Amino acid sequence: MDRKRADGQLAQIAETVGLARRLGSRVWLRGGWAMDFFLGEQTRDHEDVDWFAPAADAAALAAGLRALG
Repeated sequence: MDRKRADGQLAQIAETVGLARRLGSRVWLRGGWAMDFFLGEQTRDHEDVDWFAPAADAAALAAGLRALG
């Protein structure tokens, strides 16, 4: 597995959760990473990170993510 990519994605997951908390929003991890968190181990390389969030929070979350780069 590509450890460097996984470490970067895990850092992005932590940043996104932190941003959502600061904004008072909720986000839910979904897809492959959600399954891996449920299983307690990384089972494969992931191409992306998928999220659910309330539609009402989308604009603030998108702006915050853009600011994070």
